Amino acid sequence: MRSVVFACFAVACGAFKPVPVDPQPDAGSGGSFASGGGTTTAAGSSGFAGSSGFAGSSGFAGSSTASPAPAPEPVTVLCADKVKKTLQADVKLWRRTLMPIRKGPIRARMRSSYELLDLPDRFWWGYAPALDQNVNPDGGPGLGSCTGNAGVQWRVNEPWNWTGTLDPQDLERLAIQIYSDATHEDPFEGFYPPDDTGSSPDTVMRVMARRGMVAEWHTVYTFAGLQREIQKGPCVAGSNWKTNMFYPDRCGQVEVSGAVEGGHAYLVAGIHYGTKRMLFRNSWGRWGARTSNGFTGYFWITFGGIQKLIDEGADFQCGTPK
Repeated sequence: MRSVVFACFAVACGAFKPVPVDPQPDAGSGGSFASGGGTTTAAGSSGFAGSSGFAGSSGFAGSSTASPAPAPEPVTVLCADKVKKTLQADVKLWRRTLMPIRKGPIRARMRSSYELLDLPDRFWWGYAPALDQNVNPDGGPGLGSCTGNAGVQWRVNEPWNWTGTLDPQDLERLAIQIYSDATHEDPFEGFYPPDDTGSSPDTVMRVMARRGMVAEWHTVYTFAGLQREIQKGPCVAGSNWKTNMFYPDRCGQVEVSGAVEGGHAYLVAGIHYGTKRMLFRNSWGRWGARTSNGFTGYFWITFGGIQKLIDEGADFQCGTPK
């Protein structure tokens, strides 16, 4: 089984017992824990978008009440009035959160055209403001903790129920703790603290499973598989991050081009077939597009751009929480 060895997201498929998944060529190995922590998860309502916009359901998939709750206002991804200039000083900070590609083989896949499945648009919205790797809540510089951040944002998101904190600083602390635990388990030299080594999404899911935050997960390697998984809930992406991806346009779309700056992990949040794009969420605070409920960090990648990243070794951790 191949290992993609990007520092910030390297997918290390080791001797870890896989869980049964539907037989399909795009699903790799993952894991599950039968024991663990809390009982905070339950399936919630799905987000959905029509051809006229990028709308979804917002709010919590919460406990029942005596009378039906009013339907939440649909969430939409907003376009700014004009292009917001990306400051090079900010790019310098964001670049620090991307770990350089580790030495060793990176197995690119055979280039292929993406396959479109006959599925509906689907969007899953976060419950909390975007996390920010550049702001360490306990002081110090920003961290290459993208895997921990993406894992936490996956968990604090539709359709999963979440009864914990929504304070972004507390969630950032949790992300750093999970990232730190992962650096002690992944196959890479060094661990945080003191070494900001980066880690892998698969190891982060393993750590979250032990914390009672994940029930099962598996690795998806194809765009067709990702289309199927986004119907059930969000996923965590691990891919190259290229120079022009630092610069979203006024509607939050990024261009998958330029030099490879490093590896990065981020949330897969939705799909819109009409414009052939998928929606993602980053963990750089106010970077990216804003939604109508005031949350930031969202960005679009075209289907062609996603396939390009997959051809270069990107994959996705998808599953369900406890």
